[in-house]
Amino acid sequence: MIAGPATLPPSGERRPPDGSPAGRAAARELLREALAGAPPWAGPWLAVESGGAPGRRLRLGGEQVLGRAASAELRLPDPHLSRRHARITCASGEVFLEDLGSRGGTLRNGRRIGSGRHALAPGDEIRAGATRLRLMPSLAAGSVPAGPGAGASRRGASGAAGAAAVLFLAACALAAAALA
Repeated sequence: MIAGPATLPPSGERRPPDGSPAGRAAARELLREALAGAPPWAGPWLAVESGGAPGRRLRLGGEQVLGRAASAELRLPDPHLSRRHARITCASGEVFLEDLGSRGGTLRNGRRIGSGRHALAPGDEIRAGATRLRLMPSLAAGSVPAGPGAGASRRGASGAAGAAAVLFLAACALAAAALA
């Protein structure tokens, strides 16, 4: 799985993942990454909510193709997803979605997008194939990386304090999952 922060609700409010299997998987992964010393991801990302690989987090940066092809930068195991289904572009602090002529189309917040680039906002739902994803916000202002993986070693605005916050969120998430 690709590193990234714990699932945030659409409002952007920081809280641990819910007690769902995907939420528990995200919490376990976040805790493993924090214990291994991996820095938190500060840029925007996609949370896979259902379909191919629920609980997975996909880092966004530059121009990336979402699909099931081996060449897709954002590859998901969904047989209903086209090989090259959609393009997601991060530029100038914004995130854009573009359907690449997929048979099933791409939906943003329940509506099929047409041709061309469509701006996304944090909390927007994307449906591609049988997969439902949600755009999660950047945790640090102005932190959209220039390309895939760029900024992967960046910490949020406060370095060690950011790492402590990640550990705290992971511990809260695991406690919440245990109580659910």
